[in-house]
Amino acid sequence: MNSLPFFKACWLTSKDPKKLEDFIQYKQANIALKIKIATWFTLAQSEWFLNTESQNNPDIEFHFTSEIHK
Repeated sequence: MNSLPFFKACWLTSKDPKKLEDFIQYKQANIALKIKIATWFTLAQSEWFLNTESQNNPDIEFHFTSEIHK
């Protein structure tokens, strides 16, 4: 096993598909997996990075468990 330089992984959703798509395009290096059209999995390098992205992108929801799929 190799350790990766990430603090936390999050599922992403948004009620605004355009804002989510723009975020995904801008943060391509952090996007790990597309599960379905509006749900993505992103990797945050640090707690600061995650908090900053969450504050700067209020239209995007960051989920920390996969219950959003139920």
